[in-house]
This record gives sequence, structure tokens and C-alpha cells, in this order.
Amino acid sequence: MTKVQSFRILIIRKKPLSLCNSKPLNLKKRTLKKEIMTKIITITILFICSLMSAQNVKLTVTVSGLKSNTGTVKVGLYNSDGTFLKTTFKSLASEIKNNKAVVTFDNLPAGEYAISTYHDENNNGKLDKNMMGIPSEDYAASNNAKGFMGPPSYKDAKFDINKDSKIEITL
Repeated sequence: MTKVQSFRILIIRKKPLSLCNSKPLNLKKRTLKKEIMTKIITITILFICSLMSAQNVKLTVTVSGLKSNTGTVKVGLYNSDGTFLKTTFKSLASEIKNNKAVVTFDNLPAGEYAISTYHDENNNGKLDKNMMGIPSEDYAASNNAKGFMGPPSYKDAKFDINKDSKIEITL
């Protein structure tokens, strides 16, 4: 074999070997990069979603128009139509000063809510009603919603909060 022939054999042998060895390596690198990018994107999306869902707000409710400073004001917060005026999401009571009462709901998830409130004049812990079932103590709802021949609806009383907010309700 001459020097030229041996050089050709090396070139012929090296090309296929180098091509065969480099393709799988590049393919592995690309696949690895795609997997890493997919994981980074997934983790970023999950992090952003957790920040959005963990957003808590403060809601301050002022109840005015009370006839006297006796008793307490009960405020119920509802988070769905199905539970409105049945089961409170959260509830607070407040003393009355200068015919006004103020309560603050802390650490609320941002979202849709409705409020009902009443003046518990005799401090018995419930909304008193007459023989016909009509409330004998003053009551109201958020958005100053009024019911026709019955209690106000969730649809009329609901409101959205996504930042610290203040609401005033007049009895």
C-alpha cells in the first residue's frame, strides 16, 4: 500500500465514524435542551399561578344609619349564590359607636362576594322576626340591594374585590 492509498482509507474510515458519532451526540444535546426548557417553562407557569391564587385582600365594611348605639352589628360574608343568606363564608360582629359600626375581613382570597348585615339590638345573636317571618330588626345587604317581597338576591348584592377595599352599607 502506498502513502496515498493509506491516506484515502483513513479519510474514508474517519468520515463515517465521525458522522456516526456526532449525530447521536447532537441529537442527545437537543433532546436534553428541550427537556430542560420544558421543565423551566412548567415551573415558571406553576409559580405564576401560585402567586395569583395566593393573593389575599382586606375588606373593610362600614355599616351606617343605625338608630341607636345599643346592641351589636353582625356582618356575614358570602362567596357563592348557593350559600347566600344560608351559610356564611366568614362573619364578624362589631360594637356600635356614633350610630356606625366597622368590621374588617383580613386575608380574603380575591374574588366575588356578597354581604348581609343586621343590627342585633337585643344582643341575642340572631335576626329577630315577627309572627309573619318579617325581620323586626334592621338589616341590609351589600350594594344596598333590596328584595321584592323577600330577601335580596345574591346577584344584586355581589361584588368583586381584587385589592384592599372599603364598602359602606346603610341600614
